[in-house]
Amino acid sequence: MRTLSDEVLNKYIDGELSRDEMREAEEAIKNSWEDRVELIALQNTDSSLRKLTLLEVKSNFTSLVMNKIQRSLRSRQEQKKFIVGVVSIFMVMCLAIVGIVGFEIIRNSNPVTPTILKDSIKYVTSASGFIAHLLNSKNLSIVGSAFSLGFIISVWFFFDYSKRLRKAGK
Repeated sequence: MRTLSDEVLNKYIDGELSRDEMREAEEAIKNSWEDRVELIALQNTDSSLRKLTLLEVKSNFTSLVMNKIQRSLRSRQEQKKFIVGVVSIFMVMCLAIVGIVGFEIIRNSNPVTPTILKDSIKYVTSASGFIAHLLNSKNLSIVGSAFSLGFIISVWFFFDYSKRLRKAGK
C-alpha cells in the first residue's frame, strides 16, 4: 500500500525535502513496494523530461499566433456578413415578388362587385400560367442556368473577398 503522495515523491526526487522528511520518505520507500514502483516511474519520467530539448521560438511568437487567430475570427465574421447579405437579397426578391402579385390582385379587384374572389383567382391563375410557361421544358434550362450563374458569381465574390481579407491580414 502506498504511503507517500506523488507530491512528496517529486520533492524527494528534486531534493526539496528536509533531512527529517528525507529519512521518513526513504523509510517508507524501503517498506512499501508500491512507493518504490511509483518512485521509479517518477524518476524515469523526470529523466525523460530533462533529456528533452527546448524549441527555440521567435520573440514575437505569441503576437504572431494572436494575429492569426484574430484574422481567422475576422474572416469568419466577414463570411457570416456575406452569407447574411446574400440571404437578405434573396428574401427581398421573394418579398418583392409576393408584393407585386399582391398589388396586382388588389389592383385588379373591383370592390363594388361581389366577384373579388373570382377576379383574384383569375389573376392568380394567369400568374401561375406565366410561371408555368417560364419554367416549361424549353425554358427550364435557361432559368436554371441563370440561377446557377448567379450562384457561381456569388461564390466567386465570396472566395475572392476571403482571399483579399487574408492577404490584408498578413
